[in-house]
Amino acid sequence: RDEAIVLIDPDFLFLKKFEFPKNTPPVLPGKPAAAKYGLGGQFLDFNLTRICNMAPALQSMDDSLDSKACPFVKVTNKEVNNYYSAGPPYVIHIQDVIPFSKRWSELVPPTYDEYPLLYAEMFAYSMAAADLDLKHQLIRGLFTGCMTHW
Repeated sequence: RDEAIVLIDPDFLFLKKFEFPKNTPPVLPGKPAAAKYGLGGQFLDFNLTRICNMAPALQSMDDSLDSKACPFVKVTNKEVNNYYSAGPPYVIHIQDVIPFSKRWSELVPPTYDEYPLLYAEMFAYSMAAADLDLKHQLIRGLFTGCMTHW
């Protein structure tokens, strides 16, 4: 089934029907979408090895990696800006929700330990997406608020 889950912040208020801009590719398995946020690759300066060691990936698609390898450790700033500088509303295909939610929830605590400030959960989101190779279609204009200088 081609169903998706939309994850929003609790302070979101919709003033019109939620829909993607025209010509936006559909959300499919392995192809989520989200609002483009300006956080970029700040998390690349964190101690990613420590975060990975505290929340090792349970399985890897690449047999050459050991069981504790985390693909997000090797993500580049360009990849973050193209696919992972995401924020709510997040739109994830129903088939990806459980594995993604599990990985995200594993990464939030050690990310917060490393960066105990606002956006820690968003950085963990980006790391989880990179770990699962969930390259996001980043869409401008899905929200208006303090992060868009309204």
